[in-house]
Amino acid sequence: MLATIPLSDVEKDAIKRRRIEANDPITLREVGKDYYRERDYEKALQHWSRAAKLGDADAHYCLTILYLEGLGVEKDEKKRLYHLEEASIGGHLVARRNLTYQMAGLRGRDAEAVEFLKEVHEMGQEYEMGAFGIDVCDAAVRGYQAAVDATKSRRGR
Repeated sequence: MLATIPLSDVEKDAIKRRRIEANDPITLREVGKDYYRERDYEKALQHWSRAAKLGDADAHYCLTILYLEGLGVEKDEKKRLYHLEEASIGGHLVARRNLTYQMAGLRGRDAEAVEFLKEVHEMGQEYEMGAFGIDVCDAAVRGYQAAVDATKSRRGR
């Protein structure tokens, strides 16, 4: 069994700096979260933007918060949706759920919302988070599908 040697704060900071210089997206994201907790939103934005460019789904999701609330940036719905979609594509379950709700409120994206809702439901996200019981998720999927089907049948007339 290997013994671990406790690191000093100076050593930890040096490792963190090296990871940032190496463009490690996880370190960039976590340092961004530290800045966010300290209410230094501009530095959080810088670190999360770098991590997002490197494909970090959680960093994309973190950016949605800044653009939604206008923290360190101008409120920007287009950028918020972009980062929400990127986080969802990257597998971020909360982003996928939020995007599903967003799409459900947008005309013309009903079919896409149904597919996302089905995926979220299949992953158990709503149930796991305690937001809904499994029966409510089933009913929601059926309801959205019925709405899409009704829309398609009206268009076909």
